[in-house]
Amino acid sequence: MSLKIEMLSVCISLKQSIRIDSAYPSSCGPHNHNDFSPTFARSQPFNPTFNAFLVGCFFFLLFTRPGAAEDNRHPIPSQEQQEEIRKLIRDAYVAPEGDQLLKDALDNTDLDQQYVLLNEAGRLFVDELDVNSALKTAKILSQRFAKDRLAIQYKIIKAISKKSRKKGGDTTFSKLLKTAPSIAEELIIANKFEQAIDAYEIALDAARKNENKKMRSKIQNKITEAKKLRMAHQNILEHLETLQESPGDPESNYRVGSYYCFERNLWQRGLPYLARGNDEKISSLAKLELNNPTKPSEILDVADQWWELAEKQKKTPQAQMKLRAKQWYATIFPELQGLGRQKILRRLTEGKSDAIYIFRDPEIRRKMAGNNP
Repeated sequence: MSLKIEMLSVCISLKQSIRIDSAYPSSCGPHNHNDFSPTFARSQPFNPTFNAFLVGCFFFLLFTRPGAAEDNRHPIPSQEQQEEIRKLIRDAYVAPEGDQLLKDALDNTDLDQQYVLLNEAGRLFVDELDVNSALKTAKILSQRFAKDRLAIQYKIIKAISKKSRKKGGDTTFSKLLKTAPSIAEELIIANKFEQAIDAYEIALDAARKNENKKMRSKIQNKITEAKKLRMAHQNILEHLETLQESPGDPESNYRVGSYYCFERNLWQRGLPYLARGNDEKISSLAKLELNNPTKPSEILDVADQWWELAEKQKKTPQAQMKLRAKQWYATIFPELQGLGRQKILRRLTEGKSDAIYIFRDPEIRRKMAGNNP
């Protein structure tokens, strides 16, 4: 643990002088309204020595530059070391299976040997078309060694998909159909659109082999969406470069903010751009959000404005603006009464939503699920 973290821990641990008095929702937008951050209050007068200690902590934390998060994973052994360990494995085992090598890797205290054993176990799982075990091994490998989990898992499903064309069965296709889409979604978040589309194609091929028409249709829609996101991302690259030189450029701010909010649903990332953008109405509304409204009347105003603005938009921005309005409406819905409540309930339950999980009120959930009493 770094010295900075140790000093901060000491400050917090002095419970006789500081107590957690209450907690308030963090101001990070409607979808984070269940997060809490502590508010500190005095429980007894501070003595001068303790005051001086706190001041020292404050300035130490203020003027020491925060470094990047430490990567405590073990470095990857050299190619020469790996080859030597592979020779030991060949001498120690006769036709080993993936499960055996994985177990022995986890029991092995030599980290270099552990790395090679995990790699060999993963390779055997791929040869055995064991999707789940191969992905699990990749996760363990990336937790203990300086490897990219997502990159490894993408390579795994790609390799198993290729091998399954010759000797795969229904079980393999079902597992690929279950795992490949989630890997594709992570790749999209990482802006790796080509690999994401390829992962969806792997899932689509598995759906065809499994004769799963419902999933095939769903994945085809996901591929279409991913291609649109790829194009949208390519379209903002020029604007991102412009903002490197001119951070206040209104047009580029609007384009980048629209991409994050209306294409990617990454509102906390996109709102600052929209606030500096050249669309006066959207800029004003983004600034209202960034002021973190907390009063029900303020929240209702923000939600209403997004909804009314959405009514004038095309399909994609409209859907995201309405979802944003719904997120705000949901935070105050329990407090609403009368016709105002009915109006908001109608808006909340308009259309189908993949984001039903954000609405915690049972009345909203029943309506959205179509279980109207």
